[in-house]
Amino acid sequence: MPSNSKKSAVIVGAGIAGLASARLLSENGVDVTVIEKSSGIGGHVANWGCMATSECQVCHCCSLSDIIAALDESPVRFMTGWQLESINTGVGGQLSGVIVVENESRNIREIPADALILSIGFETFDPSSKGLWGYGVLDGVITLAEFDDFIREDRLSELVPDQDAPRIAFFQCVGSRDKSIGANYCSQYCCKAGLRSAIRIKTDKPDWDVSLFYIDLQVAGKYATTLLDNAKDLGIHLVQGVPGEVFPYQGNKLGVVSEKNGLNVRDQFDRIILSVGQRPNPTAADLSRITGVGLDNFGFFRNLEGLDRFRTSEKGIYVAGACSGPMDIETTLTSAEAATADILEDLSNWREGS
Repeated sequence: MPSNSKKSAVIVGAGIAGLASARLLSENGVDVTVIEKSSGIGGHVANWGCMATSECQVCHCCSLSDIIAALDESPVRFMTGWQLESINTGVGGQLSGVIVVENESRNIREIPADALILSIGFETFDPSSKGLWGYGVLDGVITLAEFDDFIREDRLSELVPDQDAPRIAFFQCVGSRDKSIGANYCSQYCCKAGLRSAIRIKTDKPDWDVSLFYIDLQVAGKYATTLLDNAKDLGIHLVQGVPGEVFPYQGNKLGVVSEKNGLNVRDQFDRIILSVGQRPNPTAADLSRITGVGLDNFGFFRNLEGLDRFRTSEKGIYVAGACSGPMDIETTLTSAEAATADILEDLSNWREGS
């Protein structure tokens, strides 16, 4: 492959997709600048705890620290607290640079760029908008991300204080596969994340009773099947059908009604964990206006049709990660690799005026 040492790329978003792309581009001789609107890097994965038990559960969280360690030794430039303001194009509409603005000072800089990657990730669904689940009203109802804090901070025992054998329930597909909120799609990560979390609980606390309510489990792939088998072996209750309501029950319990053998069955739990879905990043609309990259019906960035999933309709502009559609960490890393491969191919073939 010809050298790309004189080529440059700007990456918008310093989540794991953007960082993985930055690492790969830099290793291939491209001059890379990463623009991040917030004050830190790592995105959602930076706040996600490892789900390993006595064995790795292949959650890929550790990939982030490996990528950051490599970037610490690289010439990649980071501009946190900055955001994209506009783009410059040259001959034939080819990208030539970007204008960025600092959030606080409003300072403006122009950065040369032969390629631009949009990797702004997603936001999680706010389940308080679905009042029947009691989030924000009933103390025992939390999200999967909030549960993950207990794992990351090594305080699982505090999840249900003063209970020797509490009952825990996971609700899947909260905020996805739901036409009523414009999210009639699968969020891709929830099933495996819910299974890993349930397995982590049951491994650390074998006396705890754990149930996982689902619409249908998306467990394609070799390791996903292993997760499902492990959950069954540990005695985790897999219940098809997500209850439509959570209500206060006796004492501090949480009541739910689910269907079993054609009958409505009332049950009670001490904690309910909502596996919330992925929603488009709210800044996608502004970046669409700035770059010309369209959005799909759900609000994610639109890529080219067919198998060309990481190039966009705009020359020199690419997408990576969950800003182009819901993904788990593993798929996000794969998308970053594929987007980088497209960029390197295009930079090698690109000529002035082509």
